[in-house]
Amino acid sequence: RQGLHMRAGTHHQADMFDPDYYPTPERSIGPDVSQLATVRLGRDKGGKETSKRLESFDFDPWDSLIWRVHIANILSGREGRCCPRRESGLTRFGGVCGYFKRRACLRWGLNFLTAVITALVAVGITALSRALTKLRFEAVGDLLLAEMDGTVESGMAFAAFLGIGVACATVSATLVSLVEPVAAGSGISE
Repeated sequence: RQGLHMRAGTHHQADMFDPDYYPTPERSIGPDVSQLATVRLGRDKGGKETSKRLESFDFDPWDSLIWRVHIANILSGREGRCCPRRESGLTRFGGVCGYFKRRACLRWGLNFLTAVITALVAVGITALSRALTKLRFEAVGDLLLAEMDGTVESGMAFAAFLGIGVACATVSATLVSLVEPVAAGSGISE
């Protein structure tokens, strides 16, 4: 059980150089590791389910099974080689290396996809903002010319300017308050 207590904040720098600090691949799938995995999957330490959604990724190498298997390989003289399936305890997914390579690719692929979608949403927001601004100032400009000709009442340009602004703010406030209240303090509503 010595090498299994590697939770964040509980290890000291000197411990990391102690060979007993890191578990062997055979001990890596112990009860503490499975408990760590269930916490990440939305369960608390008592096993009570807290969430069915993916909450976050764990890229921290000091508290991961990947890092511990890597250190165990170094300490056992197998550096640079994958841990065989029979020693890894991961028979369903193949050897340790294949499993973790697939898992790392999926993590980084999902992050890349999230970044691309975020960029596309940002481009869409920018294009929509420019189109609304252009529409607003064209409408106000046309009404100003009409006011100067005397074809419309005085103050209509200001009323259009104010009305378009209030309409945009109403749509924004409605979306923030009804669809996603968490966005209220983020600047998104502006």
